[in-house]
Amino acid sequence: MRKVKEIMIKVFKYYNYIYQSIFNKVLQKRRKKRNILLYCVSSTMEPHLMDYYKCIKKLQNTNIYLYYNNISNKKIEDFKKYIENETRITYLKNKLLARIKHYDLVVSADLALPFRFNKYAIPCLFVNHGLHIISFDEERNLYTYGKNCLDDKNNIMFTKMLESNSRIAKEVIKDNNSFANIIEPVGYKFAEEIKSNKVKYEEYRKKLNVHKDEKLVLVFGSYNSTSLFHVIGKKLIDEAKEIMNKDKYKFILSIHPLEYQKYSENIQPLGEWIESQKKYGFIVRNPKEDYIPYLISSDIVICDYSSLCEATLIANKPLILSEFDRNRVSKYSIEDKIMNIVPIFTKEKSLKEMLKNIKTQNLNKYVQEIDVTRNEYEQKVLSITKELLNLK
Repeated sequence: MRKVKEIMIKVFKYYNYIYQSIFNKVLQKRRKKRNILLYCVSSTMEPHLMDYYKCIKKLQNTNIYLYYNNISNKKIEDFKKYIENETRITYLKNKLLARIKHYDLVVSADLALPFRFNKYAIPCLFVNHGLHIISFDEERNLYTYGKNCLDDKNNIMFTKMLESNSRIAKEVIKDNNSFANIIEPVGYKFAEEIKSNKVKYEEYRKKLNVHKDEKLVLVFGSYNSTSLFHVIGKKLIDEAKEIMNKDKYKFILSIHPLEYQKYSENIQPLGEWIESQKKYGFIVRNPKEDYIPYLISSDIVICDYSSLCEATLIANKPLILSEFDRNRVSKYSIEDKIMNIVPIFTKEKSLKEMLKNIKTQNLNKYVQEIDVTRNEYEQKVLSITKELLNLK
């Protein structure tokens, strides 16, 4: 039975390649419209696929489809509400119909492709869902450009991969020439949105009921045992309570949405504990809320190694990083370059002293690596899409 199954899989792979690669190309010439599939692997990918959609929604002669893989109906319903006014998107619920439809481009925000599709049959585009910081191997390489982006024949699975950081694009290609003509630097998708909201500093603080003479400290934490709230959370909260009572400080606590559910047998999620801090005077951001108003309203940011760290640099806020194993910080990342510049909050250090002694940090040269106007970003994404669709 196992051998029969293996043979069937090989036959299906071969059929899928012939069907998609040859027949699809013949049909493409006859079809007046190109078909684009947005492939969603998890709910955290949704905003990045929607951002991509915003870049290409005005592209003529295209049909745009959305397909989910193994996501709960509740999550799907949430996203359907999000896109209900987007008449150009067709939501594909039936797996069989989604599988047999002719596509001209598959777009994914994670290192995964649907239905055994491959770039030799259909152009495949990876739309980067975040900035590159954490390394998952012993050599401090990036997850995105490591073995996880290779297919079963050790070939890069994507035709093109969008990269937020121009320096990282150059460095990865320099180390591995296989990525040449695949990695495309486009800038950080939310850069201009962050910069344009800086003028709303007073407005956002007013909504949070923060007085002019109060220092507002934003604490951004991700998830897992190495994240900020797991490593120094209790110490930070205890010292913050003392500071709020004696000094003119207010704190915003923001934790990753995964921390509101059980995601590991060995880790107790801290979302509910963070929520309980409201009764002590902390402001707690709901993970579903836009982070930008909270970021803009703050005076100092304490952050671990997430995309919000680099968003802080774009907002030009003084930054304190949490304690972390340097061997897990990518050698390409901005964070690796600034770990000796910005203060690191450890269990041995006083929160009050760190906040009191924080200095202006000139990190503009790192911001320039990811900075881009919204128009430039959208034009780059649109141009790459047209190239993959073979459109002028």
